[in-house]
Amino acid sequence: MAAVTSVTVDGLTLNPAAYRLDSWRGIPRLVRIDGECWPQCQDMNVEPGEVGSFVITYQPGRALPLVGQIAAGEYACEIAKACVGAECALPQQMASLSRNGVDIQMIDPTTVVEDGLTGIQNVDLWIRSVNPARRAQRSRVASVDTYRGRFA
Repeated sequence: MAAVTSVTVDGLTLNPAAYRLDSWRGIPRLVRIDGECWPQCQDMNVEPGEVGSFVITYQPGRALPLVGQIAAGEYACEIAKACVGAECALPQQMASLSRNGVDIQMIDPTTVVEDGLTGIQNVDLWIRSVNPARRAQRSRVASVDTYRGRFA
């Protein structure tokens, strides 16, 4: 879930009670609620923490559904196994094997990653279920004419 960690204006950290994180059409918006206004601009030549600076530290994101958490946990476990040299499911390169005719078909791990997958069957099934069109990011339409600011 998206969260604002801190807001610093002119080198002074604001009290978290001075602002809140709203959502407008699914887009997070930081709203000042202490009666003051946000700076109109900032001096890009000064370091963070100096007069003229305006710094927002945040953590982007949305809550992951339970099935996604399970898939992420399985993926993390396989990476941990690989890091310590234990047997793991990474990478699952063998597609097929024929014994007597000696036909071995391998999958190139780079093609799995290029498709946005991991090579772990359960994890990839979840990825395909939430992103069947294999989009790199969510679709959206933006227009400067649509946002009218926050009222009340």
